[in-house]
Amino acid sequence: MKIDLEFGTWNTRTLLKPGALINLTNQLQKYNLMITAVQETKWTGVEIWDTKTHTIFSSGKNKSAKEGGVAFVVDRSI
Repeated sequence: MKIDLEFGTWNTRTLLKPGALINLTNQLQKYNLMITAVQETKWTGVEIWDTKTHTIFSSGKNKSAKEGGVAFVVDRSI
């Protein structure tokens, strides 16, 4: 069985704005990116959660600092 995977990186500048995560996942689907490393999320703490289309693994600074932050966004089909 052959599986084609597309990997990418994305500097978002921030995902704190309303609708930013939806816009990001729409763009990832548009470009068929199955696994994407995302920088500058500005999210705090460490979390894993699912959306309808993706699983998100995120890591950021402590709860008071809204800077930096990274995540991996993985398409749920894999």
